[in-house]
Amino acid sequence: MTTTLSVGEKIKRLREASKISQTQLALFLCVDQSMISKIESNERSPGIELLEKLSVLFGCTDAYFETDDECQP
Repeated sequence: MTTTLSVGEKIKRLREASKISQTQLALFLCVDQSMISKIESNERSPGIELLEKLSVLFGCTDAYFETDDECQP
């Protein structure tokens, strides 16, 4: 049985796999660290612009965050 990850969970997994702190990710995205925390805990949704920046940073397609596909550069 496949478990579908939320956008926040996907971002957290990518960040942790890349050994990047929430603070470092926030600096890259030009947002507050608290926003990253809220996104990862699914209290907020990232906008399109943030998803595009995350795609560039982690080498994923934009569609990765909307589908069950794996992150493919």
